[in-house]
Amino acid sequence: MTSDIRSKVDSVKVWYHTLDLGEGVETPGVYDMRPFLHHYRFPASLAGKRVLDVGASNGFFSFHFESLGAARVVAVDLRTIGDHDYPRRYLEEQRKLRSDREIEEIDFHEVHGGFEVARSILGSRVEMRYHRIYGLPQEMEDRFDLAFLGSVLVHLRDPVGGLEALHDMLEPGGLAVIATPTDLSQPDREYAVYVGDAFRCAWWTPSPACLVKMCKVAGFEEVEYLDTFQVTARGPVEIVDHISVVHGRRKAD
Repeated sequence: MTSDIRSKVDSVKVWYHTLDLGEGVETPGVYDMRPFLHHYRFPASLAGKRVLDVGASNGFFSFHFESLGAARVVAVDLRTIGDHDYPRRYLEEQRKLRSDREIEEIDFHEVHGGFEVARSILGSRVEMRYHRIYGLPQEMEDRFDLAFLGSVLVHLRDPVGGLEALHDMLEPGGLAVIATPTDLSQPDREYAVYVGDAFRCAWWTPSPACLVKMCKVAGFEEVEYLDTFQVTARGPVEIVDHISVVHGRRKAD
């Protein structure tokens, strides 16, 4: 059984999340978020709740919500790597360099494969939907009690537009947990640093105070800054992020 699980894990070349798949097998994720779960202050129980995980990647947080008893968990990610918020010229250049077959392989190894393999091994009931964040309210009829947005804003050219879409995916009174890399040079000032890295599809790094204001501008109420913690990516290039966490609610009717 263990060798079977390992062979399935090895079939995926890129793992974003470290996942414990049982039998002593873990995925070789770039980010191991297990030691940091307490910073997000998720409810201790999600029994009977409907949860949305936007930008789910390999599903670490989706499976965690399921373990907390959620009645339904819907994970959202992109259908293809080209759906990232890349600059138009960068996308055009990449399409010229890669065949359709190569793009399909990238999509499996970097977008879909890890989640599919992990869900199968875990016997999970988490549902996957393929959407860009901006179109969620128009493309999905479902609304949720809790919505999670983890390290997605940095990849959006319009982060406030993404937050507005997240807000509209909540039931009245629903809770959003929002986390993103932040700039700590002047944490109490409301500003965002322009990154503009086409290769990483990285656009904006707000200060914690700016993140709070962005959430308020997007329509959230009871916006609360909770914490900032440091995460280091594992891989050939060391990337250190300072992740800030904010809670906000959709106004109750």
